[in-house]
Amino acid sequence: MTTPRPVRLFRPPNRLEKILNAAERRAFAEHVARAEREVASLLPGLRARLPEQVAVLVELCHEPEAEVFAASPEIGFKALAVAEAARAVGLDGVARVAGEIWALVEALLDRGVWHTEALTVQAEALQMSMANAPLPPKEQAVIDERLKALRDAVGF
Repeated sequence: MTTPRPVRLFRPPNRLEKILNAAERRAFAEHVARAEREVASLLPGLRARLPEQVAVLVELCHEPEAEVFAASPEIGFKALAVAEAARAVGLDGVARVAGEIWALVEALLDRGVWHTEALTVQAEALQMSMANAPLPPKEQAVIDERLKALRDAVGF
């Protein structure tokens, strides 16, 4: 069994740090609160677009094997976008399954490992998770356990 790759985080430099010093903590707190409100206002639109994004991703994963293989970078980026959007709107089960699709594509790019059948199963799990989102914890645990068994079987 291979060890999972560490998560890569992008942390841009905090440009506000130079502008807002300790004396301006109240102003900084107001800016943060405003930014959080603006982000919260974007979430309903993000959630509304998520089913369409999932449908496009699932459709790509169900193409013939040669087309899926050729579109693997696109599939990976779409899966990553779905994972990030789902996580932002609180659909952790959907985010987890989409992240696993990304991991499958990463396995191809990093190690040359490709499993079309595993990708198809992940896409179907994503579709089911999205259709029933959010799943009850017991059902999500069953899906997670079965997908883990799949990952272990294919070595990613």
